[in-house]
Amino acid sequence: MIPAKGCHCPMCRTERQLIVSLEHSESKIAFQKLCDLCPPLRKFSSISEFITHLHTTDGNSERHRSNDQLLSALVRALGGNQSDSVLQAVLTLAFVPALHRTSRDVSYLFPSLYEQDICQQVLATFLRVSLSRSIQRRTGFMPIAITRTVRKIVFRWAFREVHEAEIQKEPGSSNLNLARPDPFESYLLLRDFFQHCERTGVLAAFEQQVLTRLKLEGLSAKQLAQLEGSTSEEAVHHRSYRIMARLRKAASRLRSHAHR
Repeated sequence: MIPAKGCHCPMCRTERQLIVSLEHSESKIAFQKLCDLCPPLRKFSSISEFITHLHTTDGNSERHRSNDQLLSALVRALGGNQSDSVLQAVLTLAFVPALHRTSRDVSYLFPSLYEQDICQQVLATFLRVSLSRSIQRRTGFMPIAITRTVRKIVFRWAFREVHEAEIQKEPGSSNLNLARPDPFESYLLLRDFFQHCERTGVLAAFEQQVLTRLKLEGLSAKQLAQLEGSTSEEAVHHRSYRIMARLRKAASRLRSHAHR
């Protein structure tokens, strides 16, 4: 399987544990079952070869497209077999480099949070996002959508955790037992809000797509410009600013109407 890294963070320890668990299982039988659930993996001889292939990049655009298709197939396979432990382990190993970056970045920016808590939040969010209907229905760019969404949700969780910890330190604080919103639920609420704005005519379909990619999937203006291929980064910035300004005006009108 993949050689262990020198890093000893919780995410890397989890990676090594998953590797050991797969090596100790009936590897040939497990891989055959995995291929039955996800046929594109049949061109590899083992789980180890598959993961090594994904984690070895050479800058080849065709290779990236192939990896995107393999990862997308794996995510969809999990959608139809949510309780399969081997499938979960292989999918997690496939995304470990991106999950590790998110975990380390959050640990660096929010040093008061325990690394183990961050790791658990990243892994739990990753599986939930991978199984979400919006991801399962995607027809392209699935891996980047997953990693960007996980990153956004976990950063929001970390910010809220630190903010609430600071509130608890203030004299007279009495909100220890307040129910805290689920970051994934917050993500879904924002997505549903954008879709509602489209249905009610506040947003055009392409504007809703722009907000979804920038605010929910976490694409940068530069990346969105590259995807569209016919506009500039600056144009994307201006467009998103105009869309958000219109949403703020719509929200202001709603608040004024509600107070009449």
